[in-house]
Amino acid sequence: MKNKFSPIRNQARSAFTLTELLVLLLVVCMVGAFVLPPIYRTRLNINEGAAKEVLQMLGSAQVTWKQETGSWARLSGIAYAPGPPSDLEPFMPFLQTNGPGVAHLGGYKFSQTLDVNGIPTGCVAAPITPGFSGKASFTLDYETQKIAE
Repeated sequence: MKNKFSPIRNQARSAFTLTELLVLLLVVCMVGAFVLPPIYRTRLNINEGAAKEVLQMLGSAQVTWKQETGSWARLSGIAYAPGPPSDLEPFMPFLQTNGPGVAHLGGYKFSQTLDVNGIPTGCVAAPITPGFSGKASFTLDYETQKIAE
């Protein structure tokens, strides 16, 4: 009796077909489409919460600084407590300052607001990449210690 099947079909396959690879790619993309948005929203909420917390810490640090020195501190100077250089202890060392009135932390840029005489009056936290590192901007008033969105 003659064999209907060629010897090639009887051998085990050693590779995926193009259709199988496309189906796998489609399944991976669909899973990513359902999993990534909640992770993205969670990261935005964490960044925004961290920005508010840093503003609260900045407000407390500014109150302490003003009690010690009688004036508000620049962001570049708030990393250390007021006092002689030999007594400097970390006050907010995690705040990465680059310039007299700008700092970065957690996807947010913190900029000091100044009055017409150049005296610090508050701080604004804005996302470095709006919509990606955060959606909302926050403002801290040093006098009232209130944070507004």
